[in-house]
Amino acid sequence: MKKDLGPSLSDWNQRPSNGRTLVIEPVVEQLEFQHGAKRVLLGPLAGSSGVLLRVTVRDNKGALVAEPEFFQRADAWAAGFVMGVHDNIMLTRVANLASEYLIANYPKAVGGPTGADSKAVAPK
Repeated sequence: MKKDLGPSLSDWNQRPSNGRTLVIEPVVEQLEFQHGAKRVLLGPLAGSSGVLLRVTVRDNKGALVAEPEFFQRADAWAAGFVMGVHDNIMLTRVANLASEYLIANYPKAVGGPTGADSKAVAPK
């Protein structure tokens, strides 16, 4: 996230102070990660990986501004086929989603994609 937000943060922090500040706190709420050795040995039998990232945005007085959640997963078959590359890229994708959301919502609150796919949110 720091890499994605770097240019925007630099721009935002160079503007004249207006007494308003945002505190952005990303927290990984849940993580199921199939590590390389397990993925190489068991392939898709190791199961899927997934990450749930919650980003809390507060103003300088501590009032909650937004609390979006972002989700990404690495399907067992896809991750098994490429020996775990999808497991690692899943973490990059969730950080990219959160960064894009923050950049898009800085000038005006417009929401944005969460990253959840139909397998993740489908009722059982």
